[in-house]
Amino acid sequence: MREKQKISVPKTTLPHGKATAILDRLLHHAITFNIKGDSYRLREKKKAGVYPAQLPN
Repeated sequence: MREKQKISVPKTTLPHGKATAILDRLLHHAITFNIKGDSYRLREKKKAGVYPAQLPN
């Protein structure tokens, strides 16, 4: 049993429909986090001028 153990990060190359079914089963009792805002890497690229602060529409 994996309860109270290390984090699992699933990766797959399955088609979307099959991957969705697997994720539904994995996330049934999982705690999920929605993280808003720029990642650290993106923030650093913007500071360095490598990535535009705003993308053109």
